[in-house]
Amino acid sequence: MVTPDIQGRLVRLRQLLHGAPSARAWESVLSVLRTWPDDRDVEIGVDYALGHLDAWPDTLRVAEPDQVRAALRGDPPVIWPLVRVVTTLAGRAGLEGVEALAQSPHMRHVARLSLQSYGLDDDAAELLAASPHLTGLTHLNLSRNRVTAAGLRRLIGPASRLPERLTLDLRHNALDLPSLGDLPDPAPRVVVVAAATHPRPNTLADLRQALSVPLTRELRVLSVGGSHFGDDLLDHLLDAPHLDHLRMLDLEQCALGERRFDTAIVALLDRFTLTALNLRDNLLTSNALRHLTATPRVRSLHTLDLSGNPLGDEGLRPLLANPHLTGLRTLRLGDCWLTPDAARQLAAADQLAGLQYLDLSQNDLDDRAALLLDAPHLADAWLHVSVRRHAHPALAERLAAHNARLNAPTPALLRPWMSEPRAPGDGLWWGEGSARS
Repeated sequence: MVTPDIQGRLVRLRQLLHGAPSARAWESVLSVLRTWPDDRDVEIGVDYALGHLDAWPDTLRVAEPDQVRAALRGDPPVIWPLVRVVTTLAGRAGLEGVEALAQSPHMRHVARLSLQSYGLDDDAAELLAASPHLTGLTHLNLSRNRVTAAGLRRLIGPASRLPERLTLDLRHNALDLPSLGDLPDPAPRVVVVAAATHPRPNTLADLRQALSVPLTRELRVLSVGGSHFGDDLLDHLLDAPHLDHLRMLDLEQCALGERRFDTAIVALLDRFTLTALNLRDNLLTSNALRHLTATPRVRSLHTLDLSGNPLGDEGLRPLLANPHLTGLRTLRLGDCWLTPDAARQLAAADQLAGLQYLDLSQNDLDDRAALLLDAPHLADAWLHVSVRRHAHPALAERLAAHNARLNAPTPALLRPWMSEPRAPGDGLWWGEGSARS
């Protein structure tokens, strides 16, 4: 019998489950079920929630430590079927916890398993690979552990029982990626996300060897930030055999200069359908972008970061002359030696109507920054502009009011190549890159 108390709780569940999915809403759903008046009837609420949570992202449905602890003891809470993400071993030591988890039949419906920074080694990788209970996984995060190439072979080898289309995150482990070159082509199951591999590549030859590995065939994100490889890096990227699916390219602090860059950037855009390109802190001056005036391949770009390059107003002009920049959501031009005339150029570039974030910090735009606030196509763009408040107090107030009505920029909007991988083969971070926002 559904009592008035239970009916009220079902109404509350309905409000939560039909509202916008969020971490807070998930916590509220668990709270309603946890305080159900009669344990015998709580399954009514669980069944109701289960029927509506399928529309939610799996990433929100995270198990609490106490729930994981109970499940690994073999006595999962009644709300356990709602869980899709496990991020803890619930106080157990690394290998002991992995063994308990791998042997637990209650893990079958878990979609995302994150075991970061547990000191796990190849033995843990073997336990996970042999588990018959992890067949529902779509993402396995083992970043910041001690897995070597041998452990990776067990995870992706023919004897592994892990799902065949699994995003495996092995950033910051003890991988020597080039040594995996003799794996079957294509690799039999998971496609790997790897980062900060050891030994760290010190030469372009190391990078070329890594990019020849078939595991990179579905690579979506490549970060060589901080490598200082120079202009020859561009030739290696253009010649790499397995980068046809590359979408995000991070070339921050790669010592790229004027030599061939103006033509190489067009070749990169022709070769790859890039959605994000980071060229921050190189040596690019006014001629660097001169061939970008007409190329239609820029229409795929959602994020372009040119910060820290001495482009000047002349360097910006050919970019803004391109009518195909309609897909751009984030444009970063901080510390690019821009003058007030750059504000006029940007205020006239109505092909930027889709911008959500425009960074012009550390440039002296003076009171011309007001032109950006008056431009209709920038009405929905969060503007990061350096304004001297003591010299232009009214302008500073207008800018603050403009940004206050907009959502603050997220890390995924600012630096998407540093975000969590979301699809198989999403990323190869080669070197440490940069974590700046």
